[in-house]
Amino acid sequence: MGRIGSRSVNPKGDKIAYTVSYPNIKENKSLTVIYLMNADGSERKKLTQGNKSEVEPAFIEDGTRIAFLSGGNLWTMALDGSDRRQLYEGEDIEVEPLPQTVPVTPGTPAGPYP
Repeated sequence: MGRIGSRSVNPKGDKIAYTVSYPNIKENKSLTVIYLMNADGSERKKLTQGNKSEVEPAFIEDGTRIAFLSGGNLWTMALDGSDRRQLYEGEDIEVEPLPQTVPVTPGTPAGPYP
């Protein structure tokens, strides 16, 4: 059984990329992978798998690609998990998640918001 972690919604609002961490109690560690699904919960697909955790998915390029971190490196991939490209190699990269919702008060015009 896995634990859901970070998530990102594409600009259209119809797809969600999210992480699931699977614990290995015997080895006292966990492995985190990235999934993609439709916003209605259908068509769930595992995009990553391997021996390193892959975390913090974020839609980029108008929602046509997903950026993520793996082993301290910044990567991107197509929405089907193919065409992986390493963008940055380094250590101690920090990512501040973007808000997934924007507070709206009555009388506030509708988006787009930065």
